Amino acid sequence: MYGGPDDVTVDGKYKIQTKVGLMFSEKFWRWLKAIKVDADQVAYLVIGDAPGPGTPRRTVVIMDEHDWLVIKEKLDGSTEAGKEGA
Repeated sequence: MYGGPDDVTVDGKYKIQTKVGLMFSEKFWRWLKAIKVDADQVAYLVIGDAPGPGTPRRTVVIMDEHDWLVIKEKLDGSTEAGKEGA
């Protein structure tokens, strides 16, 4: 919100930078939602590059925010986004 490297700190464990707007990738969203999962499974989309020899690969994991909150609740016992320094 104020131009820092992160927008939210959650429970002192997670640092989150949020971006909302026109850069939302419909392609990534379609790929994520096309993953068929059972009731006890979570879909993750892994996007990476292939820069070639001598250059480390970069990857990001994309998941639905609702699924992240469910996982967070199981791990931490809470879905509250405790904003510290937001």
